[in-house]
Amino acid sequence: MCGIAGIINLNQKPVNKKDLEKMIKLVNYRGPDDDGYFVKENIGFEHCRLSIIDLSKAGHQPMSNENTTIWIVYNGEIYNYLELGEELKRQGHTFKSKTDTEVIIHSYEEWGEDCFKKFNGDWALAILDLNKKKIILSRDRFSVKPLYYTISNKTFYFGSETKQLLPFLEKKELNRDVMFKYLKQGLIDFNQETFFKAVYKVKPKYNLIVDLATGKITETQYWDYHLEEIPGEQKEMTEKFKELFRDSVKIRLRSDVPIGSLLSGGLDSSSISVVAKELTEGELNCFSVVSKEKNILKKNLLIFFVRKKI
Repeated sequence: MCGIAGIINLNQKPVNKKDLEKMIKLVNYRGPDDDGYFVKENIGFEHCRLSIIDLSKAGHQPMSNENTTIWIVYNGEIYNYLELGEELKRQGHTFKSKTDTEVIIHSYEEWGEDCFKKFNGDWALAILDLNKKKIILSRDRFSVKPLYYTISNKTFYFGSETKQLLPFLEKKELNRDVMFKYLKQGLIDFNQETFFKAVYKVKPKYNLIVDLATGKITETQYWDYHLEEIPGEQKEMTEKFKELFRDSVKIRLRSDVPIGSLLSGGLDSSSISVVAKELTEGELNCFSVVSKEKNILKKNLLIFFVRKKI
């Protein structure tokens, strides 16, 4: 988990670095290991890092390519970064770090926006392409990593959490429809809207593209669900699922820090933990969180909206 923040002044005014600092300080618990910023005229990125892959200073963000024409801020993990890195080396790319972040940069250099189709992982990121004068916000296929944005006073803001954007809204206004759907039905991620009007989520499996020359904002879908038939009898199907499941767990164990599992006791987390324990030869820490008050989150949220003026 890392924290990202960005400001794009569509009116071409210079970015105020203090605004970036304000945004990242609100989520600095997401990344206590390092922080950094990049400002170029009307564009600003900032990042706070939780180090998982390549713990050295080579993983510092915002990160750029060799000629500083492409910049990235990124939260997430590309699990197949080793395989992609080897493929990119065969294409002539060289690396100065062992991070998956740098793999994303070179993947974008090599394949453009088609690179997102190749990623096996979860991510929320922003790429600044100075040559093509655009910024790409991308979110993983299943909305694992959060990424929010708003447009206020001709300025585009994005961040890892909604509270980073609230200080810049022209008017803080509750989105009652989203709030009531959550309180009544428990729905929270069914569309792009949030608890606050004018604050939106980047869609999963989509890229949001900001044209820096015109200010135009467009969406492109880089992936979609599809069905794959598994031929054979029940036994073959079971073995195929077992193979895919084991491979999915294995590739997610790549880390330069100790691995842990949040174990709820349900079928899914228990199955993942058992396979992970086998693959790590027992070197797996398991954690469980239990609350005596089952509805405490909903109650606290309701009290917040009733008592606090927003």
